[in-house]
Amino acid sequence: MYTYLGIDGGGTKTEGSVVDSEGRLLIEARVGTTNPHAVTFPSAIRELENLLDQLLDHLQSAQTIPKGICLGMSGISTDEEKERLTESLALYQQRRVVSFPVAIKSEGEISLMAALQQDYGVLVISGTGSIVYGFMPDGRQFRSGGWGHYLGDEGSGYAIGLQALKAVMQSYDGVLPATLLTPAIMEALTLQRITDLKGVVYRPDVDKAVIASFASHCIRAAESGDGIACHIIKEEAGKLVRTTSALLERQPELQQMNIVMAGSVFTHSHLFRQVYSQGLSANFPELRMIEATGGFTAATGAALLARKLFA
Repeated sequence: MYTYLGIDGGGTKTEGSVVDSEGRLLIEARVGTTNPHAVTFPSAIRELENLLDQLLDHLQSAQTIPKGICLGMSGISTDEEKERLTESLALYQQRRVVSFPVAIKSEGEISLMAALQQDYGVLVISGTGSIVYGFMPDGRQFRSGGWGHYLGDEGSGYAIGLQALKAVMQSYDGVLPATLLTPAIMEALTLQRITDLKGVVYRPDVDKAVIASFASHCIRAAESGDGIACHIIKEEAGKLVRTTSALLERQPELQQMNIVMAGSVFTHSHLFRQVYSQGLSANFPELRMIEATGGFTAATGAALLARKLFA
């Protein structure tokens, strides 16, 4: 039986999947981050090899043959980064005494494959960070946003989490009214006083992912009707509408494509999805928007793309 491997490398975790020649999911596994900008490149490669070992050990025990692998990894985008990853995978295959072709694609392509079973369309991601991708059937690629949490990430979990943290301090100062965010964050961090928050968020180990984790408190507070939390969610959704609209206006042919909404913020916040969908539809009434929920994972999308490329 022929099999195909897929890897979805993220900033906090990396997932791997294997499908057979009919596209059926056989194996899934998970390790830590393989983003070379979140950890060192050697650390990222070690984590990737750990994941590949898990998948290949299972395949060898089942006596199945991998025909190819597709990787979509955050932090791997430049030609130099791709070349370095390709060289590392070649050395890994030599050590494992295996040989199969490798394709390095973007997180957008594998996510579209997971949602639509095709690698073209428009993908809007709102997770820890945010980005909008446009992929044409002829292979052309476009993007808007995705400049990281210092230069961009509007409408992301990081942006929502940061605004929630700022809001509780502004509430303490009397700039904003009382908010459910204050007791929620105090409980989550076991703070005696909300003023102790400063000592937590400025610790050197508090990174982008930690700040983004506070988005969940904002989402829950918004669901409970908290005015401050609702304002943050709506404001960040509106920013992502503007980022998406800029790409669609710059590349009008993308307006004929399906738009897939992916990422944890879209998944967990009904208000965010609603404001985003309504805002974008007001600008582009003919758009068809699809939620990337309930289907394949991005890792399985990568495996399906490997099957398309190497079958």
